[in-house]
Amino acid sequence: MALLYAGPVEQIPLWKDALGRNDPNLDLRFWPDYGVPGDIKMLLVARDIPCDLSLFPNLRAIQTLWAGVDKLLMDSRLSATLPLARMTDTSLARGMAEFVLYHSLDYLRDGPSLRQAQAQSKWQVPPLKLAKDVHIGIMGLGEMGRQALDYLRVVGFSLHGWSQSIKEIDQVQCFAGSDELPAFLKECHIVVCLLPLTKKTTGILNEDFFGKMREGAWLIHAGRGGHLVESDLLSALTYHRPARAVLDVFAEEPLPSHHPFWKHPSITISPHCAAVTPPGAGASLIVENYHRVLKNENLKNLVDRTRQY
Repeated sequence: MALLYAGPVEQIPLWKDALGRNDPNLDLRFWPDYGVPGDIKMLLVARDIPCDLSLFPNLRAIQTLWAGVDKLLMDSRLSATLPLARMTDTSLARGMAEFVLYHSLDYLRDGPSLRQAQAQSKWQVPPLKLAKDVHIGIMGLGEMGRQALDYLRVVGFSLHGWSQSIKEIDQVQCFAGSDELPAFLKECHIVVCLLPLTKKTTGILNEDFFGKMREGAWLIHAGRGGHLVESDLLSALTYHRPARAVLDVFAEEPLPSHHPFWKHPSITISPHCAAVTPPGAGASLIVENYHRVLKNENLKNLVDRTRQY
């Protein structure tokens, strides 16, 4: 029985080494050199399925190398009954938390105003803001959201959280569901989107959403491109709701060179690099899930098809 890697070709040496260190006896194969199709028990993918999965009659599970599974769930070749597990790794959550903290501090210390003043050779001291007076709201309270809250808590920001179902988190005022979204947005100087992409959250960052934000607030968007209605954001920026948008994900990636986001003075672009799983990280999870497949056990980080994450 074998594990087939069908991720980025350039990462093969790193994954081969990392997976081999976790299980020296692992039968690891690399697409398209899969050998006997009936040997393949689990498939490793990034965002894309490489072929018609009926090619592998004994395939029992798919493990992603990424945290996001929205594109895979839209692929008609993925059977609704085939278990799908997503990647979680502490380095991924820490990277996202660093990204959120970095841009939150940029808001706190008026980074854009300072950079503009320097470009104009102006000695311009920004008004003082204290972290405790800055309210930051995290949308999506899974592993990444909670790690971001931990980092922000250390600095002393006032923290809020929003999710589809109610959560209880120490020192965080939590909101849940569409009915409580306006109250959540009213509180926040910075709104951070770390939501999974589902039918409910697709297009959630829209005209109505922006209209409920505080004037002058910032949006930090590192969820999925499908959350954002891009034309609505461009209109909303003229009304300073939000006043600035930090965008890491987009409907089309790479972002086309002619896209208006590139030269908009109130948009900061990050090329989908807020949090990246280093090649080889998470190898222990992959090997554990592979052995769970062989023993007919439930996978860790199994995707709930109903919730879509």
